[in-house]
Amino acid sequence: MARSLLSEDLLRRRQGVLSPTYFHHYEEPLIATRAEGVTIWDADGRAYLDCYNNVPSVGHCHPHVIDALHRQASLINTHSRYLHEAIVTYAERITATLPPDLDMCAFACTGTEANALAYELARAVTGKTGVVVTDGSYHGNALAVADISLYSARPPEHRSFVSAIPPPGQSCEDDAARAEPVIRARSRSPSGLAMLIIDPIFDAPGIFTAPAGYLAELSQIVRSEGGLVVMDEVQAGLTRLGDNMWGFMDSGIVPDIVTMGKPMGAGYPLAVVAAKRAIFEEFAATERYFNTFGGTPVAGAVGNAVLDVIEGEEIQRNVHEVGRYLVNGLHQLTDQFGCIGHIRGKGLFLGIELVKDRSALHPDPETAAALVNRMKQKGVLVSTCGQLDSVLKIRPPLIFSQDNADQLLDTLRAALHEHGARPFEQNHNRQKNAEGNP
Repeated sequence: MARSLLSEDLLRRRQGVLSPTYFHHYEEPLIATRAEGVTIWDADGRAYLDCYNNVPSVGHCHPHVIDALHRQASLINTHSRYLHEAIVTYAERITATLPPDLDMCAFACTGTEANALAYELARAVTGKTGVVVTDGSYHGNALAVADISLYSARPPEHRSFVSAIPPPGQSCEDDAARAEPVIRARSRSPSGLAMLIIDPIFDAPGIFTAPAGYLAELSQIVRSEGGLVVMDEVQAGLTRLGDNMWGFMDSGIVPDIVTMGKPMGAGYPLAVVAAKRAIFEEFAATERYFNTFGGTPVAGAVGNAVLDVIEGEEIQRNVHEVGRYLVNGLHQLTDQFGCIGHIRGKGLFLGIELVKDRSALHPDPETAAALVNRMKQKGVLVSTCGQLDSVLKIRPPLIFSQDNADQLLDTLRAALHEHGARPFEQNHNRQKNAEGNP
């Protein structure tokens, strides 16, 4: 599709002043000018259904959140070395959503910063530097955590202290049993084992959910080797998976540290590290941590407003109900189109695997890319994930409705037809590894 003169000019200017690491979605880039709820408008006034952005967790420009931001910014916004009610109240409310052992917070601005602080805590408490992560995972892009983000290529010598375990659900083997020797070997290496950092849902590798007992088994192995268990809730937290406030709660475990980011401020930069009090106290005995913009009065006001919406608008129930509805609709599409392999995920965090051959499940990134662009042309925004970018990523604001789900399903069906996707005609047993399957 030909780019408009406006987007060509803006791209040219952008490439002149922004780092080459800045990329854009879609063949015809979106010039986003305003948003509300689950809708984004472009420079031509065209509306798009947002099925991708989890940062505006309670919807773009929610009036209660915007009002709280404006009111507090009109009074004062300064660092956390002055006392202020808002951030203390917010810390009390966040810890109240967690298991009792996780009773203390520190604040940052991004998930990257939160995970970097979690690593500092783990190093200080264990005296070790070694880390175990999931292969293909992403935990941030600053130097402190870039080496433990296996989503991107880094020189091997930068990762001598990192060991990778495979994401669960990709084979018929016992996932925890496959991970155990990797964890124990890391513990006995020169760097030792400071922490396992893991997601409650495995986004970057292709949106895999953890089998029952998997996270509990990993936690037991890590703790038997003296390491800490860090749950990265930057993507999955704040009711995203539909059954609990935090994704790790689905597994019934209590981690040592929990990190939170993207959705916490619904667009305002706000990140949280929650941990056991003893961990923070031991860290504070030898280290100092301060974040100028982490934990400001405005951050506290915005965070409290987002929690108000989560509670007052019954967001978790909405995620659960709409997520099940959407999963059922996606499974119906697998009967109609042979290029759909598995439907994966949970709540409003779903992946649609595109394959060239459903029997062999050969990934089809070309079809995935074509569908992303075709759906954008039809007014629906999605993206891709997975190591080959062959999985359509569905991760809308948490206020997504059944009507929104119907629009997404109808648009995907039309895009598949236009792409020339054909029915799957062989007898087959669908693998349904998404929560809420019929």
